[in-house]
Amino acid sequence: MARQWRRLYSKLIESENLTMAAEEDGFAERLFFRMIAACDDYGRLPAAPFPLKARTCPMVSQGLDQVAKAVQILEKHELVKRYEVNGEEYLVLCTWFEHQSQKWFAMGEPEYPHPPGWRPPESLVEWLIEKREATGEKGSPMYPPTRYGLPEDFLDSLVTNNPTTEATVDATTVGTETETETETETEYDNDSNDPLSADADRECGKGVENSQREKTHAEKLASLRDGVPGEDLDLIDEYLDNAALENKTKRITPGRRVNETRELLDLRQELGTPAWRHGMRAANKAAAPNPNYVQKAAGNYDARKSVQSDGSGRKYHPPQDSKRPTKTLRGWDAVLGEEGGSHDDGRCANA
Repeated sequence: MARQWRRLYSKLIESENLTMAAEEDGFAERLFFRMIAACDDYGRLPAAPFPLKARTCPMVSQGLDQVAKAVQILEKHELVKRYEVNGEEYLVLCTWFEHQSQKWFAMGEPEYPHPPGWRPPESLVEWLIEKREATGEKGSPMYPPTRYGLPEDFLDSLVTNNPTTEATVDATTVGTETETETETETEYDNDSNDPLSADADRECGKGVENSQREKTHAEKLASLRDGVPGEDLDLIDEYLDNAALENKTKRITPGRRVNETRELLDLRQELGTPAWRHGMRAANKAAAPNPNYVQKAAGNYDARKSVQSDGSGRKYHPPQDSKRPTKTLRGWDAVLGEEGGSHDDGRCANA
């Protein structure tokens, strides 16, 4: 089942492609926004006008012909792409994975088949590899490749010690047999017949690629952490440390660190900072680095009972009920009294 909320990139309104589509047909633009809300977690929808209208705009007055015309306009301006599997046509939003956060722990099998030659996002491959490293050669029973519409032996087909390996999936139907093609290219020195020299060259090439990859992850992580309060960064770091302890290697890959940091920051925006901090503290205390645990614990957050700081290092409890101003005055009077302040209320002098 698709998630109940989506992200809208603020720069979308400045998109030349979307603007041209809107100028050509205003309904095409409206349909595109509805597609974002109605597609599955992989950005896919049926292409036939009847099921597409039923899923995206069942209550609008536009007919099937107008829906089909709007889809053609969106295709022309490269906002959606049509593909065919087993005689059925489907649509995929072209930049879906660039603008939507991938919470793989909460995602399941796609509702519609993978496009021919589909390449799984890098974050999904890293997620599956990380789970396999944490649970052994058989992989995680909760997160097998088949959960995401991939063949069961998907990870076996990857060269796991070469992070730059690209894998494409040609799936004819969801939940049925799929074929995985792994392509690797290795350059050899034609003037050298020494196999040890060739091996050294390959390892050197991998080292350079890994170094570049780690640099990219470091830049992404720095960008995500920029502007985040130190208290929240400490909570995230402790959370990731706990996640690393769950692995046999006692570490997590840079890619997973980036992905989980992004997920936690998205969750903070969704829950609100106070509730998110409450959930993070609970998860860290229980050594349970799981976003579902954070979300569930955040549901128990009660702002009225939370302990807040007045900025001086001392803490006070906010009033339990806005209809009881006496406690509000006494709470502030206690703070002012400790700092040597004064208040013209008689109860402050008596306190």
